[in-house]
Amino acid sequence: MGKVVHDQRVVEFVAQRIGPVPDKCTAVGWESDDGRITAGALFERFNGRNVFFHGAADGSGQFSRVFLRAIARHAFVTLGAARVTTVTQSSNTRALAWDLAYGFKEEGRMVGAAHDGSDSVYLVLWKDECKWLKL
Repeated sequence: MGKVVHDQRVVEFVAQRIGPVPDKCTAVGWESDDGRITAGALFERFNGRNVFFHGAADGSGQFSRVFLRAIARHAFVTLGAARVTTVTQSSNTRALAWDLAYGFKEEGRMVGAAHDGSDSVYLVLWKDECKWLKL
């Protein structure tokens, strides 16, 4: 079944997959029944309206709708953000597909700006458009 967790293990899990993460961030993760973190979301640089999101998963698909709702609730209810921003390199098609399926919309792109030379795609999810708050 698993459960939602908010602890340092989530920060470490995400950092292992995406690289260094900010010292000041909040985390929402999914812990499997055997105690492993299988997915995580970090939030940083909240400015009163916008918060930046970083996410990672282990590829097992071991998380639930409960976790997906917890991500949205953390950003929009706990933090009080009006919008969430994420930046994904265009070459990471799997992550980009997840972002779009979750409800993010492309807001802009910086051509050739990602570390691998692909585009940095800026995506936004607005509170009033977030389907995960309505489920």
